[in-house]
Amino acid sequence: CAIILVVIDMRDKRVKMKKNVKIIIIVILSILLIGLSCFYLYTGYKHGEIIMFDLKKIISLLKPHKDEEICNRHRSRKLFFTGHEELSISAKTDAVADEVAYYGIEIGNTADVQNQYVVLALANEFLNQTEGYDKYDDMMTGFSRIIDVCENAKKKVQKRAMQFGVDHKDEPVVYTLGSGPNYDVAYMMSICMLMEMEWVHSSSIHCAEFFHGPFEVTDPDVPFIVFEGVGPTRCLDERALRFVRNYGKKLTLIDAKELGIDTLDETVVEFFCPVLLWTVALEYSEGLAQAKKHPLLMRRYMGKVEY
Repeated sequence: CAIILVVIDMRDKRVKMKKNVKIIIIVILSILLIGLSCFYLYTGYKHGEIIMFDLKKIISLLKPHKDEEICNRHRSRKLFFTGHEELSISAKTDAVADEVAYYGIEIGNTADVQNQYVVLALANEFLNQTEGYDKYDDMMTGFSRIIDVCENAKKKVQKRAMQFGVDHKDEPVVYTLGSGPNYDVAYMMSICMLMEMEWVHSSSIHCAEFFHGPFEVTDPDVPFIVFEGVGPTRCLDERALRFVRNYGKKLTLIDAKELGIDTLDETVVEFFCPVLLWTVALEYSEGLAQAKKHPLLMRRYMGKVEY
């Protein structure tokens, strides 16, 4: 734009140009340049050519946009989830969100700031306020108790988690098993903690799907982590557990019942299993990281290269 102004100014000195014409030319060229810039940013954003794991870049995107205009037009409230305090502040400041849910992303955090707890609490409120939920009070009691259950479980598994790290530090692959609400924990343990953070080959397998083929990889030298919950799908976990015990040797069992989850009301206890199991999974992940001398936040590609 500066070059355009200089060129027009030079031309204006040589050839007398009407002021209105000069303004029109500047406006047209400016719109053209801004349009091209916006097109580049939009296409780059859509195809992942610009955005990287960089808080400053992410914050720069948290500005009023079309989606926010739609929300405002319909008077919708905007809720923003983040594990980064910087993003939390920016989201409120730039009016991207009316409320910000901040959850923890570090080992050692209490259960009430883990994403499973935060999302479960939100779902409980949405359900109750939109159509009513007869187990709402039981859920609220569960929220108040699960924090202590998780803290006690973390103390209980501390030595086990460290031993898990020692036993598995040289393993090239580790499979995870879970079912029901706890399959999410098996999935996150596999792709986030093992593959992303510790660079260990892994795959999460639903306990019901285990016998549709994956059980053929069971071998005394193949390690499995089984997340056993409570509720209707516990029988699926037990079936997979029996098979791995019979035909494998490298088994790690993380049992929500043994870790104290059954102190919660039986009508809602199954929904709190992922909160407990994920809290404990983080302890096992830390044990593996220490044994491998591979910090959980070390990366080769995420936030390091373009993707």
